[in-house]
Amino acid sequence: RISTIHAGITSKEVFMNGFKKVLLGVAALAFGTAMSVSSAQAGMISGGVGFVGAYTPSGGATLGTATGIDIVFANVATTSGDFTSLAIGSAVAHNNFVFNPATVPVNPLWTAGAFSFNLTTINVDSQSNTQLNLSGTGTFLNAAFDATPGDWVFTANSSGGGQFTFSASQSAVPEPGTMLLMGSGLLGLGLWRKFKK
Repeated sequence: RISTIHAGITSKEVFMNGFKKVLLGVAALAFGTAMSVSSAQAGMISGGVGFVGAYTPSGGATLGTATGIDIVFANVATTSGDFTSLAIGSAVAHNNFVFNPATVPVNPLWTAGAFSFNLTTINVDSQSNTQLNLSGTGTFLNAAFDATPGDWVFTANSSGGGQFTFSASQSAVPEPGTMLLMGSGLLGLGLWRKFKK
């Protein structure tokens, strides 16, 4: 039996009002914590970068039989986002790599200015005597930013003295800790609305 306390308010209503306030407080705290965690971090690298250069095949006499790539030289060709601090035409320190079988990780695959890229995975998309197409994933690094996941593409051809192009761009994903805190806050708000009805 529910007893009356003051001016027609029952003990159940007092309990529910207190419970709603606790839920709202938890939701606000979780959301606020998520926002402060997110703003306290340096942030991920945005944009992309592309290189051009020359290579020689390794592990085979031709591009079609090669199992690796030796980089002769590489220069910055395109930039966007945070990479615009790199001068077009500037030299890139680029390490050699093996793609069949893939020898990973390659840390770093390249370094340009304050940026570097650690290669994590390599996929052979196509290979012939005239062209090689590779792709994969890796991580952009720069001391002013958080480590940022990235996708890369490498294309080499046998014309023009063995030219290649390389491009990489951000493939950022939400940070698990931030998403968990925000999810907790939204769950708390949802429960508060349910009990409010």
